[in-house]
Amino acid sequence: MNTGYLTLACLLLAAFAILGSCYLHDKAEQKKGAERQRLHDEAKEQETAMLVRKYNTMHAMRRTARRHRQEGRY
Repeated sequence: MNTGYLTLACLLLAAFAILGSCYLHDKAEQKKGAERQRLHDEAKEQETAMLVRKYNTMHAMRRTARRHRQEGRY
């Protein structure tokens, strides 16, 4: 009977070890996913900022060209 309790204790210990490792693995995957999402969001923000700068530059060039045409420079 004593061996049965020892075997049961070993099986429970192994089950808890497996559950613990699965929990830690899931936490690591969540952390990786959060980092991946942060990098993706950062890249989208940089792309948006680049497009805004491009639009503002184009708009400024059009304004300058319009003013030069009105002044008769061209």
